Amino acid sequence: MAGELRVVGLAEVAETLGVSKRTASRYAARADFPRPAVVLAMGPIWLLEDVEAWASTTPIALGRPPVRTPRSDVSDEASADDR
Repeated sequence: MAGELRVVGLAEVAETLGVSKRTASRYAARADFPRPAVVLAMGPIWLLEDVEAWASTTPIALGRPPVRTPRSDVSDEASADDR
């Protein structure tokens, strides 16, 4: 509908960006992320168009971060003891 106000909470921001809620929260804490239109007891609410405009100019890292490789300075014997 034309003129319909489209607002999103953190879960919808995460869905819009294609990231987890935790990652969306990290993006929302950035200085360049749009300011919420309103903050309710349940959390901040953004205008969807503001979030989409921000996402169109900001590289978004999709998916989970890569798995960390084990440290090479730890011996196999020490690793076995930790199990």
